[in-house]
Amino acid sequence: VTDDGLVRFGCSTADAALNVGTDKKSFGYGGTGMKSSAGNYEKYGGMFAKGDVMGCTIDRQAMAIRFSKNGAPLGNAFSIPPSL
Repeated sequence: VTDDGLVRFGCSTADAALNVGTDKKSFGYGGTGMKSSAGNYEKYGGMFAKGDVMGCTIDRQAMAIRFSKNGAPLGNAFSIPPSL
């Protein structure tokens, strides 16, 4: 994160909404410490801000999506639906 302000990042399918985490085909994690998919928000991983280095891992074998903060894993955030 290089600037002050609210950030949400993650991953999605090619046909998902551009606002990550707002539909069933996208998965996001925001600076407020909330993960989201399909417009549902839950606490996860804590807040992040300017200076933090964030990561996102898609594990197709485990069918899981995980995030990291400054190199530290934050655990499974989402299970990937078999349809994706």
